[in-house]
Amino acid sequence: MPTDIASLLSSVSSSFQTVQFGAIEQVGAIVLIGVVSARLAKTFRIPMLVPLLITGLVLGPTGLGFIQPGNFGISLTGVAFIIIPLYLFAQGLSMDVSEIRSVGFIVVSLITVGVLITAIGVALISHFLLGLPFVVAMLLGSIVSATDPSAVIPLLEGGRISRRVASIIKAESALNDPTSIVLFTVTLSLIQGSGSVTPAGVVESFGRLLLGGLVVGLLFGYTSVALTQRFELEDQLAYVTVITFIAAYVVAGY
Repeated sequence: MPTDIASLLSSVSSSFQTVQFGAIEQVGAIVLIGVVSARLAKTFRIPMLVPLLITGLVLGPTGLGFIQPGNFGISLTGVAFIIIPLYLFAQGLSMDVSEIRSVGFIVVSLITVGVLITAIGVALISHFLLGLPFVVAMLLGSIVSATDPSAVIPLLEGGRISRRVASIIKAESALNDPTSIVLFTVTLSLIQGSGSVTPAGVVESFGRLLLGGLVVGLLFGYTSVALTQRFELEDQLAYVTVITFIAAYVVAGY
């Protein structure tokens, strides 16, 4: 029976790969999958990410091959570069600033000590169970220690989690990248034997990555509010918000 099922899936996959579906058909299928996945997640009270992952694996290049990202004329990296920042920005608008302030100490602890403990834990497991050299294991730990907001936030949407806990998780997942990046940079420098790792350099890199984005965001945010009030742009607030986000994102990238 398993052999018959495998043969059937292989036959269906070959059929999909033989028929060339255009970009429009694939985009329509993606939108439909998103709508159906949202409905399934709401019906069964599960995170929407679960049905999306399953359908993506089944219909994507690794499955039946119905959806081929190469047909869109843009790489998955390019799509992620555009979509993920917009998604995170929209989620940021829904966050309660007062709640973030009330859990600030917890968030700071998680994005520093929490990430460091996770990285060391992964390194120890990889070293003793997989036999990796400790420095290489630490490099792996620094890579996987940071949670990804685009993966964490959808999991929260389908779960029954208190608003306070959700705010902590959202803030932590959005701000923990600097710690993991600094860990990765330091560990990679040790592996390469460059000898350029200094305590001052570590502190400078961490401050630039964490505080730099916050400063740019606050600067553009307050400037946007001031310009909106000065020129009475309340009716065009949506356009002003999007333009501000794009400008801040581009500047922060430098």
